[in-house]
Amino acid sequence: MLKRLGLLGNVAKKDLPLLCRRIIRWCAKYGVSVHVDESLSSLLTKGRKKKESFTIGNLNECDLVCIMGGDGFLLHAIRTLYPTKTPLLPVNLGSFGFNTQSEPNEILDVLTRIHRNDFALVEHHPLKVIPPERLKDFKPCVAMNDIMMLKETHSRLIHIEVLVDGHLLGEIPCDGMVVSTPTGSTAYNLSAGGPIVYPTLPVMILVPLLPHIISTRPIVLPDDLRITLRHLPKKDREAVLLCVDGQLWCSLQPGEDVHIMRSASPIYIVSVHPERYFSKLRRSFHWGISSRNNG
Repeated sequence: MLKRLGLLGNVAKKDLPLLCRRIIRWCAKYGVSVHVDESLSSLLTKGRKKKESFTIGNLNECDLVCIMGGDGFLLHAIRTLYPTKTPLLPVNLGSFGFNTQSEPNEILDVLTRIHRNDFALVEHHPLKVIPPERLKDFKPCVAMNDIMMLKETHSRLIHIEVLVDGHLLGEIPCDGMVVSTPTGSTAYNLSAGGPIVYPTLPVMILVPLLPHIISTRPIVLPDDLRITLRHLPKKDREAVLLCVDGQLWCSLQPGEDVHIMRSASPIYIVSVHPERYFSKLRRSFHWGISSRNNG
């Protein structure tokens, strides 16, 4: 049974205020206290009615946090809240919404099911990235989707040394390297030719981008291993970037290491429609759908 519900949303979404007010009214009906992120407070205070009662902050003390936005905002929100043991309910306000669990028009039904304990909790393990110590402003953080070492736009191909638990796997001339979680397997990993992996499997996916060694292919590894990516330039004009979830970026210097491993704590995502994972694969990626079926 819910007692405290947290709200965190992408304030750039025009439908967010109306959705929040619907949720707040539902909470008042069921005796659930509401805690909103500080970024939402000014948005909801404007035109606020007396019945719309909420507290600002303390989201990690809630029984559930609704994250309202697209897939990109979900990645940002998880980094903001991490580490947290509070279950998260992603609500789709974006265009794709592959990792979201609820649509706005069904949120009240979903909350009612959760209030009755009619749901499951699914563990997702983000990846922890440890950047070079030189990068004081780029602290160790987690990635829900992927961590990438990429060449800069005007760079030559780059040379990346890959080590697994300290053992050399290879030195790869390429455009970059992607280390993905199963959750992120339908993101950059998929575009780069990596496999689709069920989100709860305890693995990491290593995918080279346009490797200049034809035998270099994606590898699926146990997530209790430690991957090290090292920039080892062989020629001039090899400029390299580190990217976390497509949102955090920084430049790397020659010889610098990036260490990647499973994070210490999982993220708990509320699942009310587990069957939708497979329907989304069919609908969004046309998996298993023959072109003959489209006329």
